Amino acid sequence: MRYCKVFIVLLVVVFFSCSKEKTTYNKLEGAWLMNSIMDQDSTLDFNEADTIQTWVFNICQNYEDSCSGYIQEYDGNINTFWHNLNSSGDQITIIDSQQTVLTSIDEDFNITAIDTIIVDTTIYDIIKLNAKELALRYTNSDNNIINITFDKVVD
Repeated sequence: MRYCKVFIVLLVVVFFSCSKEKTTYNKLEGAWLMNSIMDQDSTLDFNEADTIQTWVFNICQNYEDSCSGYIQEYDGNINTFWHNLNSSGDQITIIDSQQTVLTSIDEDFNITAIDTIIVDTTIYDIIKLNAKELALRYTNSDNNIINITFDKVVD
C-alpha cells in the first residue's frame, strides 16, 4: 500500500512538470517583436518601425525534442535556431548554428578557406511569459546580466 502511494505522488509530480513545459511551449509559439534590451548600464528601446529583431518560435510537435525557430534581423536576414525548455518551463536554451568561412594564411602566404559551423548555446531565464509579453534574462560572456523584452506579434 505504501509503495502505491509513493507511485501516485510520483505520477502526479511528473504530470504537473510535463504540463508546465507544454503550457510554456504553447504560450511561446509564434512571433515576438523585440522592444528593449537592458543591461546594468543602459536600456535600448525599440518601436515597431525600428525593431532590431523578431524572434519566431515554431510549434513543437514533441516536447522532449528541440524545436525550431528563427530570428529575423532588421535588415531582413534570417538566422535559424533550435530551442528547448527545461522540465519546469522557466528556462529556455537556444542553440544557434551558423555556417561561416574561416581563412588561414601559412608561412608562404598561401590562403586557405575552410567552411566551418559555429555553434552558440545560450540559456535564458524566462522572467515573464503571457499572451502579450515575453521577458528573458541571460548572463553574457562578460558576466553582464542582459534583459530582453518582447511583444507578441498579433496576426
